[in-house]
Amino acid sequence: MRFETIGKELDPLNLAKHNRNLSRADADLSSLQQQISTEQQARIAADNAHAGSTSAHPAQHITYSGAVAGAKNVKDALDRQNQRIDNIVASSGSDNSEIVDARIGADGIAHPVLKDRLDRMEYRQLEEKNQTQTLKYGANIIETSQATPATIEFKGRSSVNIPGKLGGFESLDKWTIAGNITLATNIKRSGTTSLRSAAENKHAVATLILDYELDKSKNYFVGAWVYVESFTSPGGFGVRIADYDSPPSTRYSASANTSIVGSWQFVYVKIPKSNTIIGKGVRIYAGTTTDTTGIAYIDELRLYEVSDADFAAIGTTIVGEDIDKYFPYVDGLQHAQGLSLRTTGRNLLAGIPDTLHANAVLNAPYDLTHNSTSADRSSSIISVIPGQQYTLSAELVGSNARIGIYENAVYKAGISAATPVVTYTATTANLEIRFNSTVAGKFDYRNWMLVLGGADQLPPSFEPYNPQYINAPIKLAANVDGSVADSYDSATGKLFRRWLTSMKLDASLPWEHYTNTNADTVELASNLTLTGINWTGIVETYTGEILPTVIGLNQLAPSHLLATNGTRIYLRLRRTDTGWNASLPPNTITIKALMNGWKANANNGSTYTSWVSILDGSTAPTNTIAYVSANKAPGWDCYATLDYALATPVVEDISGDLGGLLVSSGSSQLELVDGVIFNEPIVPRLSGTMYEINRTIGDVNNKLKHRGFRILGVYQNGKLDPQWKIYKLAATDYWTDGVGAEIRSSDYDPTAVYTVTYQVLDRYKYTAGIRQATLTYQSSPGSVIAKNAQNIADLQRSDGIQDWILAQHTARLLALEEA
Repeated sequence: MRFETIGKELDPLNLAKHNRNLSRADADLSSLQQQISTEQQARIAADNAHAGSTSAHPAQHITYSGAVAGAKNVKDALDRQNQRIDNIVASSGSDNSEIVDARIGADGIAHPVLKDRLDRMEYRQLEEKNQTQTLKYGANIIETSQATPATIEFKGRSSVNIPGKLGGFESLDKWTIAGNITLATNIKRSGTTSLRSAAENKHAVATLILDYELDKSKNYFVGAWVYVESFTSPGGFGVRIADYDSPPSTRYSASANTSIVGSWQFVYVKIPKSNTIIGKGVRIYAGTTTDTTGIAYIDELRLYEVSDADFAAIGTTIVGEDIDKYFPYVDGLQHAQGLSLRTTGRNLLAGIPDTLHANAVLNAPYDLTHNSTSADRSSSIISVIPGQQYTLSAELVGSNARIGIYENAVYKAGISAATPVVTYTATTANLEIRFNSTVAGKFDYRNWMLVLGGADQLPPSFEPYNPQYINAPIKLAANVDGSVADSYDSATGKLFRRWLTSMKLDASLPWEHYTNTNADTVELASNLTLTGINWTGIVETYTGEILPTVIGLNQLAPSHLLATNGTRIYLRLRRTDTGWNASLPPNTITIKALMNGWKANANNGSTYTSWVSILDGSTAPTNTIAYVSANKAPGWDCYATLDYALATPVVEDISGDLGGLLVSSGSSQLELVDGVIFNEPIVPRLSGTMYEINRTIGDVNNKLKHRGFRILGVYQNGKLDPQWKIYKLAATDYWTDGVGAEIRSSDYDPTAVYTVTYQVLDRYKYTAGIRQATLTYQSSPGSVIAKNAQNIADLQRSDGIQDWILAQHTARLLALEEA
């Protein structure tokens, strides 16, 4: 025992023990202190050695719980990060040049770090705004990375052809004839006739004198179509603009190229501001005014006021026949109407050919059999875009079965059972797809497709024609430069109206005699107050003549015009049209007779006593002022119509067959058209085993009310019926105007209501044409989803409103039954 036990007694013995214990404890403490110091120095030395060591603790032995997914220790985390970096720079060698290059986007923006660009791309993919594309009249192409709903905004347009209907040469009324001038039915551009100028070393010209002064502060454009049948001596055919005053001098002219024989040529001339025409009107010559030998035809003469921008574009950015498309001929005043945007989906070919040969049997859509006795064919004609690639494919059975691509009846490319796919670049705006059999026999054609682009654009499996459309069954007007225009947006279904159109100037308005201007004209004023944009109205008379329009009352004489002072309208009329004379001013009831279509042809010095129809000269059936002031002449509508801009725009909801559009992913073809009649009621005619629409013979109820250019669809109870075969032929011996439709009687429902949507042939009588429209679509998955969600919400709201209205009607019906 190292320490001695000390007793309780306080004696020298225990004291000695105590001292010895203290000595031993002190020695032990000194020893322990020395050991601690030694150990401390050793530990410091060991720690220093550990800190400087390269192998004291391997990374695989150090645990890890950081951001590197799946890493269990430090070595694993480092290895994973190293592999990721190697992947990033794998193609760039030992530097980071590829990373730096990737910081620059396709838009040219250089981002500080690659992550910034990736974040921006991700954000735009999720939240990218709507995309827009301007569409021109006819076929257009749109590129999208995924299927997307689309909307369209149509803007108005108005065309005011100053000669009115007279430029269509459906008659020679008001034209003065010199030489061999007649109307021709065999060669014409539109309508039923054209002007024929047949010269034998002399003049053959028609002259029109218009009381319409061309404003020297405005631009004008004159255009016409000329067809030279023959030409054998100096001179030429065309149109000329000359002075109103006599003797007149030709100021502007446009002549046909007489070396081009046997085809229509579009000729035009621009009349700039500060024009040199002398007088309070203008003369127009059509034909030849020189000693010429030859025969030519002239049609669709037009004289338009044009904006500065359009004036500069004519002949520069708008050239050749595109000028005619941009400024089409119209009868008098027309506004854009019957607007439609249509797409067929990826496959441009319908399952039923436009024409079927007598030896062809359509087993089902996209399943055709030719039981040919010779080289028979069926065909379809479609609109395409010149310069674009198209790929045709099909399943054909029979070594001599062919499907060919034709332009203007000329073979360009084709497929067979051995080569079922071909790609072709279009050079014209229309392709004919012919289902041919080159010899007698039985041949089958199935699942035909024509897609935009190369063979790589063919879908993995067959896709049928899937037509969709957006319709605007409304009239949209605009001023000359389009700055004040009606518009319709299919996204909202609302019409933004800036113009009042086709206001009738008839006997219902409060006309009064204003003044006798001179011996030739008389002025009427309307007490009707119109609030417009200090407007210049557009007036078209019952003859299709456009009246000169001016602000104020100090006007042209003698002239047939509309004058305005900003609120009231003043109409100046020729006495030759009214039958009134200067010594006997008209009273209110006499004016009503005129506005009802009656011209005075006798008086007793104090009142007018007899009237004849302004339209045909026939005497009123009851020749009294009481009758003619209360009844319109047969066939009469109104003296004129007035269009003017509204001071306050009006927003209207549009209903009816408006449609909806879904654009396919990739390249899609969309067609912008106008002059469409929507859902016109029709009564199909039974002929044998088929019901027919627009048959040349038979009940008039099966005919289209307007001449048809092409039928776009037949509807059964408001729903498109794909079982109708739709025809568009060059010959008109079977289908009226070459267009028609038929369905098997077994597929026809006699209890259903049938309607037809079609594009009119005589667009000049119906629409001013549309120059362009704006398509809006989504370009990212996120925006497509958002748009679809909004569409669903809109439909739900609409359905809710309809359900509420239906419930109200039901409640009222029940209440009536109980009563």
